[in-house]
Amino acid sequence: MRRRQFSRKFKVEAVKLLRERGVSLRHTAATRLMQAGVDLWEATGWLGMTVEQLEANYGHHHPDFQEEAAEVFGNRR
Repeated sequence: MRRRQFSRKFKVEAVKLLRERGVSLRHTAATRLMQAGVDLWEATGWLGMTVEQLEANYGHHHPDFQEEAAEVFGNRR
């Protein structure tokens, strides 16, 4: 197979894979952005969703999630 034919076939297969797996790739990206503590507005712009959607579905992955509650229990004596 010639290089040009291979390149075209690869691109077609890549598009098919992204269509099939796009949701799981988006999920992984959202999870990793939240775990890294990326600003919500910046993450939503990159992911193409609203802040409300991001917080509702991936908020528990953010490093600040339940921080205040953890401090309350951590400071008890």
